[in-house]
Amino acid sequence: ATYETQRKALARVEAMSLAHPIGRPLDLILWPESVYAFLPASLPNSWKELPQKVAQKQDASVLFNAFSMTKERSVSNSLYLATPEGTSLIYSKRRLVPFGEFVPYGFRWLVDALAVPMADQVPGARPTSPVTMAGIQGAVGICYENIFPSELADWFDVGNPALIIYSANLGWFSDVSVRQFSQMSRMRAREAARPVLQVLNNAGSALFDPTGTELRRAGFGAQNLDATVRLFSGSPTPFMQYGFAIFGLFWALLFATTFGFRRLLKCFSRKSEG
Repeated sequence: ATYETQRKALARVEAMSLAHPIGRPLDLILWPESVYAFLPASLPNSWKELPQKVAQKQDASVLFNAFSMTKERSVSNSLYLATPEGTSLIYSKRRLVPFGEFVPYGFRWLVDALAVPMADQVPGARPTSPVTMAGIQGAVGICYENIFPSELADWFDVGNPALIIYSANLGWFSDVSVRQFSQMSRMRAREAARPVLQVLNNAGSALFDPTGTELRRAGFGAQNLDATVRLFSGSPTPFMQYGFAIFGLFWALLFATTFGFRRLLKCFSRKSEG
């Protein structure tokens, strides 16, 4: 990425964010992963302050992705929330992609030998409080974190999200990757019984209802996906509360029932023989 491509990307996302296709004010604006290709601190003020300016013009909240840097100068892949009042870091990615966001143990020599410019990112921490966006309590994830139901369940340990959002940068991969990603988002919607919004760059942004049914999808190219989302705030599903322990309990009950039934049959068989 260059500063020129960064300038063009921000100009495009600004123009799309200031449009009013649905004919009424927006509450929440979502930008896909990798809109910012550089650390915001290294960019001109007008660029790094753009999300808040959009939030002020639209009187809305803007959820966007950018790198963050810790006090130890380690880099994380993070989500920020911009409101008319300011911008705050709300989440850093926990499940990093091997050979994309970190080098697995024992393979640094190979990366160095191939002269691949790759730095290890730092995973974020488990959420300790819910995220509120435009007055909505939600759960968020970055890229392929929608693979892991346990990551989603952690948000239900600290709150009761009414909406799930995944931000990813799959737009430059094949359509197969986008379909695969959508299937995983659909499964998370079913498990949590919550609507899921996935926001991708250049293709595949979509809305799924709590049953996993796809309601809206953006086609290929730079397109807005404007939607009215019906939120769901009932009690968390048993799977979100207990996770895979439910399956363990099921198999334990099945084993106990089968074992008990066989013993009962043997008991009746002995009595009939006697």
